[in-house]
Amino acid sequence: MTYQGYEFEKTAPRRWYVTSKKFGNVCGPFKTRKGALEYIAKIDA
Repeated sequence: MTYQGYEFEKTAPRRWYVTSKKFGNVCGPFKTRKGALEYIAKIDA
């Protein structure tokens, strides 16, 4: 799943990782996709 230049990857049980295409860094793990989206909103502000 891609969202505003970020790629979401779901790994083994209920872990979401976010890869920024602009910075090339990986953030995570997040337990929910919503948590990952909130984190992106924070760092993108």
